[in-house]
Amino acid sequence: MSGARNPVVWLGIVMVLGGIVATVAAYVLLAEPRRGSAPEFAVSTAATRPNTAEQKRDFRSEVIPADSRELAADSAATRSDAPVPPPAREPDGIEDGGVAPQPALDFRWKYAASTHEELLRARGDLETALDQQVESLCGEYFARGEFEKVPLGSRARDAVVRVLLPRGQLGTARDAAAVPDSNGKPVPSNAIEVVRLGKANHPELYELYDEFHWLEQELERQR
Repeated sequence: MSGARNPVVWLGIVMVLGGIVATVAAYVLLAEPRRGSAPEFAVSTAATRPNTAEQKRDFRSEVIPADSRELAADSAATRSDAPVPPPAREPDGIEDGGVAPQPALDFRWKYAASTHEELLRARGDLETALDQQVESLCGEYFARGEFEKVPLGSRARDAVVRVLLPRGQLGTARDAAAVPDSNGKPVPSNAIEVVRLGKANHPELYELYDEFHWLEQELERQR
Protein backbone atom coordinates (compact mmCIF):
# COMPACT_ATOMS: atom_id res chain seq x y z
CA MET A 1 0.00 0.00 0.00
CA SER A 2 2.87 2.35 0.76
CA GLY A 3 4.43 1.49 -2.54
CA ALA A 4 1.22 2.57 -4.37
CA ARG A 5 1.10 5.93 -2.56
CA ASN A 6 4.64 6.98 -3.26
CA PRO A 7 4.13 7.89 -6.93
CA VAL A 8 1.08 9.97 -6.03
CA VAL A 9 2.95 11.82 -3.31
CA TRP A 10 5.85 12.64 -5.58
CA LEU A 11 3.49 13.85 -8.30
CA GLY A 12 1.83 16.26 -5.84
CA ILE A 13 5.18 17.56 -4.71
CA VAL A 14 6.24 18.23 -8.31
CA MET A 15 3.03 20.11 -9.07
CA VAL A 16 3.39 22.30 -5.98
CA LEU A 17 7.00 23.16 -6.82
CA GLY A 18 6.01 23.97 -10.40
CA GLY A 19 3.31 26.34 -9.21
CA ILE A 20 5.75 28.11 -6.91
CA VAL A 21 8.30 28.55 -9.73
CA ALA A 22 5.66 29.92 -12.11
CA THR A 23 4.44 32.40 -9.50
CA VAL A 24 7.96 33.69 -8.80
CA ALA A 25 8.73 34.08 -12.49
CA ALA A 26 5.52 36.04 -13.12
CA TYR A 27 6.30 38.37 -10.19
CA VAL A 28 9.81 39.03 -11.46
CA LEU A 29 8.59 39.80 -14.98
CA LEU A 30 5.90 42.21 -13.73
CA ALA A 31 8.01 43.98 -11.15
CA GLU A 32 11.18 44.53 -13.23
CA PRO A 33 10.85 47.30 -15.92
CA ARG A 34 11.86 46.48 -19.43
CA ARG A 35 15.49 47.19 -20.08
CA GLY A 36 16.22 50.20 -22.40
CA SER A 37 12.82 51.87 -21.82
CA ALA A 38 12.01 54.67 -19.42
CA PRO A 39 8.93 54.61 -17.18
CA GLU A 40 5.87 56.15 -18.74
CA PHE A 41 5.73 58.87 -16.07
CA ALA A 42 9.39 59.88 -16.53
CA VAL A 43 9.92 63.43 -17.89
CA SER A 44 12.57 63.80 -20.59
CA THR A 45 15.50 65.96 -19.54
CA ALA A 46 15.53 67.51 -23.02
CA ALA A 47 12.01 68.84 -22.43
CA THR A 48 13.00 70.61 -19.20
CA ARG A 49 16.30 72.00 -20.56
CA PRO A 50 16.06 75.61 -21.94
CA ASN A 51 16.36 75.95 -25.71
CA THR A 52 19.77 77.04 -26.95
CA ALA A 53 20.38 79.26 -30.01
CA GLU A 54 21.37 76.21 -32.00
CA GLN A 55 18.15 74.44 -31.09
CA LYS A 56 16.13 77.52 -32.08
CA ARG A 57 17.78 77.60 -35.48
CA ASP A 58 17.04 73.93 -35.92
CA PHE A 59 13.44 74.53 -34.85
CA ARG A 60 12.97 77.33 -37.40
CA SER A 61 14.43 75.19 -40.14
CA GLU A 62 12.03 72.43 -39.25
CA VAL A 63 8.91 74.59 -39.26
CA ILE A 64 9.58 75.92 -42.80
CA PRO A 65 7.45 73.80 -45.11
CA ALA A 66 9.43 71.63 -47.49
CA ASP A 67 7.60 73.02 -50.49
CA SER A 68 8.66 76.61 -49.52
CA ARG A 69 12.30 75.60 -49.53
CA GLU A 70 11.82 73.94 -52.90
CA LEU A 71 10.13 77.05 -54.29
CA ALA A 72 13.04 79.21 -53.07
CA ALA A 73 15.51 76.86 -54.73
CA ASP A 74 13.51 76.89 -57.94
CA SER A 75 13.37 80.70 -57.87
CA ALA A 76 17.16 80.94 -57.48
CA ALA A 77 17.64 78.47 -60.32
CA THR A 78 15.26 80.49 -62.46
CA ARG A 79 17.21 83.69 -61.82
CA SER A 80 20.51 82.02 -62.65
CA ASP A 81 19.04 80.44 -65.78
CA ALA A 82 17.36 83.66 -66.96
CA PRO A 83 17.99 84.22 -70.70
CA VAL A 84 20.62 86.81 -71.59
CA PRO A 85 19.11 89.71 -73.57
CA PRO A 86 20.10 89.69 -77.25
CA PRO A 87 22.77 92.16 -78.45
CA ALA A 88 21.69 95.51 -79.83
CA ARG A 89 20.44 95.31 -83.39
CA GLU A 90 22.78 96.59 -86.05
CA PRO A 91 21.67 99.50 -88.22
CA ASP A 92 19.60 98.55 -91.23
CA GLY A 93 21.66 97.25 -94.11
CA ILE A 94 24.86 96.47 -92.19
CA GLU A 95 23.91 92.85 -91.48
CA ASP A 96 23.37 92.44 -95.23
CA GLY A 97 26.76 93.85 -96.16
CA GLY A 98 25.64 97.48 -96.38
CA VAL A 99 27.53 100.59 -95.32
CA ALA A 100 26.88 102.35 -92.04
CA PRO A 101 25.45 105.87 -92.31
CA GLN A 102 28.18 108.51 -92.56
CA PRO A 103 28.45 111.54 -90.27
CA ALA A 104 26.32 114.46 -91.41
CA LEU A 105 28.10 117.29 -93.25
CA ASP A 106 31.33 115.27 -93.45
CA PHE A 107 32.21 113.90 -96.91
CA ARG A 108 35.83 112.92 -96.36
CA TRP A 109 34.75 109.28 -96.63
CA LYS A 110 33.66 110.02 -100.21
CA TYR A 111 36.57 112.19 -101.41
CA ALA A 112 39.48 110.84 -99.32
CA ALA A 113 41.36 109.58 -102.39
CA SER A 114 40.43 112.49 -104.71
CA THR A 115 43.03 114.86 -106.09
CA HIS A 116 42.66 118.62 -106.06
CA GLU A 117 41.57 118.64 -109.71
CA GLU A 118 38.97 115.95 -109.01
CA LEU A 119 37.59 118.01 -106.14
CA LEU A 120 37.30 121.04 -108.41
CA ARG A 121 35.44 119.02 -110.99
CA ALA A 122 33.11 117.52 -108.41
CA ARG A 123 32.29 120.97 -107.04
CA GLY A 124 31.47 122.28 -110.52
CA ASP A 125 29.25 119.34 -111.32
CA LEU A 126 27.35 119.68 -108.02
CA GLU A 127 26.88 123.43 -108.50
CA THR A 128 25.43 122.93 -111.96
CA ALA A 129 23.09 120.15 -110.84
CA LEU A 130 21.94 122.13 -107.83
CA ASP A 131 21.23 125.30 -109.81
CA GLN A 132 19.24 123.39 -112.41
CA GLN A 133 17.05 121.63 -109.87
CA VAL A 134 16.42 124.79 -107.83
CA GLU A 135 15.50 126.83 -110.91
CA SER A 136 13.20 124.11 -112.18
CA LEU A 137 11.31 123.85 -108.89
CA CYS A 138 11.10 127.60 -108.42
CA GLY A 139 9.70 127.94 -111.97
CA GLU A 140 6.87 125.60 -110.98
CA TYR A 141 6.14 127.70 -107.90
CA PHE A 142 6.10 130.91 -109.95
CA ALA A 143 3.75 129.33 -112.47
CA ARG A 144 1.32 128.44 -109.70
CA GLY A 145 1.57 131.91 -108.17
CA GLU A 146 3.17 130.56 -105.00
CA PHE A 147 5.74 133.28 -104.26
CA GLU A 148 6.33 136.33 -102.10
CA LYS A 149 6.15 139.85 -103.55
CA VAL A 150 8.47 142.15 -101.61
CA PRO A 151 8.56 145.94 -102.27
CA LEU A 152 12.09 147.34 -102.43
CA GLY A 153 11.32 150.93 -101.49
CA SER A 154 14.57 152.80 -101.15
CA ARG A 155 16.60 149.63 -100.48
CA ALA A 156 18.97 148.13 -102.97
CA ARG A 157 17.74 144.98 -104.67
CA ASP A 158 20.79 142.86 -103.79
CA ALA A 159 20.57 143.81 -100.14
CA VAL A 160 16.97 142.68 -99.94
CA VAL A 161 17.74 139.42 -101.74
CA ARG A 162 20.59 138.67 -99.32
CA VAL A 163 18.21 139.06 -96.41
CA LEU A 164 15.48 136.89 -97.96
CA LEU A 165 17.86 134.27 -99.35
CA PRO A 166 20.86 134.09 -97.01
CA ARG A 167 23.61 131.52 -97.52
CA GLY A 168 22.16 128.08 -96.97
CA GLN A 169 18.63 129.03 -98.01
CA LEU A 170 17.72 127.59 -101.38
CA GLY A 171 15.42 129.56 -103.66
CA THR A 172 15.43 132.32 -106.23
CA ALA A 173 14.22 135.89 -106.77
CA ARG A 174 13.09 137.75 -109.83
CA ASP A 175 11.89 141.27 -110.60
CA ALA A 176 8.19 141.75 -110.29
CA ALA A 177 6.33 142.43 -113.48
CA ALA A 178 5.90 146.10 -114.49
CA VAL A 179 2.63 147.79 -113.69
CA PRO A 180 0.97 149.91 -116.43
CA ASP A 181 0.22 153.52 -115.55
CA SER A 182 -2.92 155.48 -116.43
CA ASN A 183 -1.70 155.87 -119.98
CA GLY A 184 -0.97 152.16 -120.32
CA LYS A 185 2.74 152.68 -120.17
CA PRO A 186 4.54 149.96 -118.15
CA VAL A 187 6.12 151.26 -115.00
CA PRO A 188 8.63 149.22 -112.98
CA SER A 189 6.98 147.92 -109.84
CA ASN A 190 10.07 148.42 -107.66
CA ALA A 191 9.45 145.02 -106.11
CA ILE A 192 10.78 141.47 -106.33
CA GLU A 193 9.10 138.09 -106.32
CA VAL A 194 10.79 135.41 -104.20
CA VAL A 195 10.42 131.65 -103.87
CA ARG A 196 12.11 130.02 -100.87
CA LEU A 197 12.43 126.24 -100.84
CA GLY A 198 12.01 124.74 -97.38
CA LYS A 199 14.34 121.98 -96.15
CA ALA A 200 11.45 119.92 -94.82
CA ASN A 201 9.88 119.73 -98.28
CA HIS A 202 13.10 119.32 -100.29
CA PRO A 203 15.65 117.39 -98.16
CA GLU A 204 17.39 115.92 -101.24
CA LEU A 205 18.32 119.41 -102.46
CA TYR A 206 19.81 120.31 -99.10
CA GLU A 207 21.88 117.11 -99.12
CA LEU A 208 23.37 118.21 -102.41
CA TYR A 209 24.00 121.67 -101.00
CA ASP A 210 25.75 120.24 -97.92
CA GLU A 211 28.09 118.25 -100.16
CA PHE A 212 28.73 121.26 -102.37
CA HIS A 213 29.48 123.43 -99.33
CA TRP A 214 31.88 120.82 -97.95
CA LEU A 215 33.77 120.74 -101.27
CA GLU A 216 34.09 124.52 -101.19
CA GLN A 217 35.56 124.42 -97.69
CA GLU A 218 37.92 121.57 -98.57
CA LEU A 219 39.24 123.38 -101.63
CA GLU A 220 39.70 126.54 -99.58
CA ARG A 221 41.65 124.53 -96.99
CA GLN A 222 43.97 123.11 -99.68
CA ARG A 223 44.99 126.50 -100.98
